[in-house]
Amino acid sequence: MQFWPINGKGTARKTVHDCIACFRQKPTGVDQLMENLPSERVTPSAPFLNSGVDFCGPFQIKFKNQRKGIFSKVYVAIFVCLATKAIHLEAVTDLTTEAFIAALKRLCARRGRISTLMSDNATNFKGAAAELNRFIKLICNKRDISKLFCFRSYPVEIYPTSFS
Repeated sequence: MQFWPINGKGTARKTVHDCIACFRQKPTGVDQLMENLPSERVTPSAPFLNSGVDFCGPFQIKFKNQRKGIFSKVYVAIFVCLATKAIHLEAVTDLTTEAFIAALKRLCARRGRISTLMSDNATNFKGAAAELNRFIKLICNKRDISKLFCFRSYPVEIYPTSFS
């Protein structure tokens, strides 16, 4: 006569699952799913031609030229070259669109032209992208003025990327 336990398959599965020795004998590897890199990251180009930007901070600084030494908040704009991973740091007083555009002008003056600038979905980056695109459309027909800027013959494209 043969006897089968009630829910024997589930009991055996639970026993093997809870057994540490059995668990170590049959490890399961997990592969990370990664997307292909953007073409700006793998194509050789001039430094900072394709860049990424983000802010960090706030940092407290103390002005020593005053008698009481007043503390003030300062943020840092971090520009990263996508091809070489070189960084450029710019001090910014606040997180407004105007402050970001001033930091971008200083970057262009020091490092040269920029064709692509990737950023996150912060409102100051969106505002700067809209303002720069409006400005570029305004001067698009005037070649003499466009030669003065760091983006010579093509506009700066700011891509606010959304990460999930």
